[in-house]
Amino acid sequence: MVAGPITGSLRCGRVAAVMCAALLSLPAAAQKQLTLEEVGARKPPEYSPAHGGETVTVRGVVSAPAYHFPGYTLVAISDGRFGAVIAALQEPQPDTRLDGLHPGEEIEVVGTVSSIAGGVTIEPQSITITGRKDAPAPAAVSVQDLEGFRYLGRLVRTKGRVVEIGDTTAGDYTLIAGPGGADYKIFFPRARNQPPLSAPEYKVGDTVQATGVAFQYCPYPPYTQWFELLAA
Repeated sequence: MVAGPITGSLRCGRVAAVMCAALLSLPAAAQKQLTLEEVGARKPPEYSPAHGGETVTVRGVVSAPAYHFPGYTLVAISDGRFGAVIAALQEPQPDTRLDGLHPGEEIEVVGTVSSIAGGVTIEPQSITITGRKDAPAPAAVSVQDLEGFRYLGRLVRTKGRVVEIGDTTAGDYTLIAGPGGADYKIFFPRARNQPPLSAPEYKVGDTVQATGVAFQYCPYPPYTQWFELLAA
C-alpha cells in the first residue's frame, strides 16, 4: 500500500533533480539578454548604470579598432541605432582579446555591466564572432547633441572650432567649442609608455572635423557631464 506514494515521491524527486540540473546547465547570461539601448540606461540620482553588476548578453557590430589606455582597452559596438563599449582591464594581467577584433565583425558578448569614470562598459567573460558585414558608417552629430547620453558608444563625426590643444598621461586632446561656452574634448588615447602624438597640423582657432566613438570621462557623480570623442 505504501509503495505507490514512495514511487511517486521518487519520480517527483527525479523530475525536480532533472529540472534543477537543466537550469544549472544554462549560462547565467542567457537569461538576461539586453539591447544596446538597455545596456546604456542610467538610474538617478547619480546616473550610474541601471544594470550595473548584472551579467548580460549583447550583440553588435564592431565599429572601430580597439582604443588603448594605460589601464584598460575599449572596443565599441553598434546595432545601427545605439552603441555600447566593451572594456578589457589590463591589470593585474594584460587582456588582449579586444585587439583581435575588427570593424564590421558581428560579435556576441557575455559580460558584466560596469563603468569607467562614468562611462558605461561591459567587462567581457566571453566574446564570439558570429559574422561579418560592412563596418558601420559614422553618424553626423553636432557637438550639442554629443553632450549627453544618446550617442555614447556610437561611431560619430562632428566638427567645431579649436579652443585648446594639450596632453595628459593617458593621451593627447583637442578641445572644440560647444554650445553655451561648454567645450567638448576630442581625445587621442595611448597605452602606458606609448609616446605622445606629434604636433597636430591644425591650431587654435581652426575649425576641425573629427571622427570617433562618443564616450565619457566623469570621475565623480552625478555622471552627467564631461562627454568626449575617442578619435578613431
